[in-house]
Order: sequence, then structure tokens, then C-alpha cells
Amino acid sequence: MAANKYYDAYYKSTTLISGSSSGIISSSLGGSVTGVLNLNPKAKYHILGEDVEVSGYVATVAVATLNVLGKPFYDELKKNGVCFCSEIEEYLKVKFKNMERDNKIESILDKPHENI
Repeated sequence: MAANKYYDAYYKSTTLISGSSSGIISSSLGGSVTGVLNLNPKAKYHILGEDVEVSGYVATVAVATLNVLGKPFYDELKKNGVCFCSEIEEYLKVKFKNMERDNKIESILDKPHENI
């Protein structure tokens, strides 16, 4: 245990991962070296039946819950000021508009027609 204590005092390394870049910052008693690696990662999420590719990362718990609960959950997130990245927000806007349109068309087709 004492060896780890001395090691930690002499050399410390931290990895930072945030959105579209990650970096490693290393420091020791002799100075520090900083390396930043811009990867611009692309991540795919399965949202409401379709794969959506976005730059960066999204809270997968929110995506999974959105897949189960749908638009009412999304509306609650918006009321509380929670936002997804712009790619997902745009996708959801179009997806919910299309779903609403499809529901209206189905309701019109399901109405009994009166013979004139």
C-alpha cells in the first residue's frame, strides 16, 4: 500500500472524455505533458425503430426510456429543460410529426363512411 502512495505522489494520470474529444493529461514532479486526441466519434443509437448516427455521445438511459415511453416522456424531458444533441432533436421532431400525421390518416380511414 505504501508503494501506491509514493507512486500516486510522483505520477498522476487523468483521462478526460467529453463529447467529441478525449485527452490524457499526465503530470509528475518533473513537469507535465498534455496530449489531446480529437476523434470526433460517431455513435449509433436505435431510436423509435430506426438507427440514428450522431457526433458524440448521448445518455443511453434517456434513449432507452424514450424508446419505451415515447412522446409523453419526450414532452416531460422538454418541460424540464432536458435536450438531446441537435441530430437527435431534429430526428425526433420529424419522427413525431410523421407519427402524428400517420395517426390522423389512420383515424380518418377508420371512421365509418356514410353512403350519400
